Amino acid sequence: MQRQVGSDLVISLDFYHKDIINILGVRETNLPFAARIDNSGGSITAVNGYGPWYGGTYDAGILSFESA
Repeated sequence: MQRQVGSDLVISLDFYHKDIINILGVRETNLPFAARIDNSGGSITAVNGYGPWYGGTYDAGILSFESA
């Protein structure tokens, strides 16, 4: 969105949104069932795996002022 205020000032507002899927990361892939239920963590036999298991959202707003 852009608006001219007076003869020499422009105000702009931009908004950016991005849904992000399949972010690569590391997680424990060999957790015992009990550790998954009570969220107590891994075990001695835990194996770290690398893959596209994460996601997120990016939101940003930019407010700018421009004068002539």
